[in-house]
Amino acid sequence: MIDFDVRAEGVRDMVAQLKAIDPKLASQFRRELKGTAQDMASVIKSRIQVTPPLSGMGGYTPRALLWQGAVTKVSISLAGSRRRDVTPLLSIKVDSPKGAPGYMAAESAGRRGGEGNTPQGTHFIAAMTDKFGPLKGKGGNRIAWKYFNAQYPLLRRAALAIIDKFERKITNEMSR
Repeated sequence: MIDFDVRAEGVRDMVAQLKAIDPKLASQFRRELKGTAQDMASVIKSRIQVTPPLSGMGGYTPRALLWQGAVTKVSISLAGSRRRDVTPLLSIKVDSPKGAPGYMAAESAGRRGGEGNTPQGTHFIAAMTDKFGPLKGKGGNRIAWKYFNAQYPLLRRAALAIIDKFERKITNEMSR
C-alpha cells in the first residue's frame, strides 16, 4: 500500500473550537476535506493505467503479478498527536484491488535491495525501472508518486482554503 499525506498544524484546536460553536460545523469541515481529497484521489487513480504495464501481467499470469489497475482510499485524521500539534490531516492510499496484487508488485519492485533474488526478479525490476523510472518518494514508489506530486499543490491549496473558511466562521462567531 502506498500512502501520501498532507500535514497541518493547529487542526486539533480548530476542531475543538468548531465543536464548541456547533458540532455540525466539525462534521461539515471533515466532509469538505474528505470530498476534496476524494476528488484528487480519483484523478490519481484515473491516471494509473488499467492495462498491464508489462505483457506478462495480463490474464494468465501467476496471482502474484495479476494486474487490474489500482484502488484509492481517502482518510481524514483530525486528532493529531499528544506530543506535537502536527496532524496528518489527509491521507490518500493507493493499493492493489483485492485478489490482484500486480499493482503493488510493479509499484515497489526493487524496494528492498534493488536487485531480484532470481534472474526473473532482476529482469522484472529492470523492466519496471525502464518503463516507470527509479523508485521515488516515501517508501519508494514508481507509478503513483508522479501523479500525487502533480495533484499535491492543488490538494494543499484546497485544504488550506477549507481551513481558512472554517477559521473565518470561528472568528465571526467569537466576535459576536
